[in-house]
Amino acid sequence: MLENKLNITDSSELARIEEKISKQKAVEMFENGFLDKLEPGTYGSLAAI
Repeated sequence: MLENKLNITDSSELARIEEKISKQKAVEMFENGFLDKLEPGTYGSLAAI
C-alpha cells in the first residue's frame, strides 16, 4: 500500500476523500475569481489549475 498524506489505508475511502477535496478546491477557485484571470484553452491555464 502506498503512503498518502491523509494516512488513509482503505483505497475506496481515500478516493472518496480525494474527490471531496478536489470539489472543494474547484468551488474555491470559482468563487474567488481565480478562473476569471486565466486565458481559456491554454496549457498555462491548465497548469495553473
